[in-house]
Amino acid sequence: MLSFSQKHNQVHQLNQPSLAEQIAAVPFWYHKIPLPDGTVTPGWVPLDAEMYGIPEDLTGKRVLDVGA
Repeated sequence: MLSFSQKHNQVHQLNQPSLAEQIAAVPFWYHKIPLPDGTVTPGWVPLDAEMYGIPEDLTGKRVLDVGA
């Protein structure tokens, strides 16, 4: 028998648009952003953390301020 949270998660997943649908719903992407599942957003500019000086390891950091 499924717990309440398992049932909720199943219903929530059914009501969520797929990742591809969510990405397609955004009309303009500036950065190409690689996502954990291998999907890459359809932007113009690769997201290069080294270019922005973002360290690979943020362990111990308390605040990340990214201006837009």
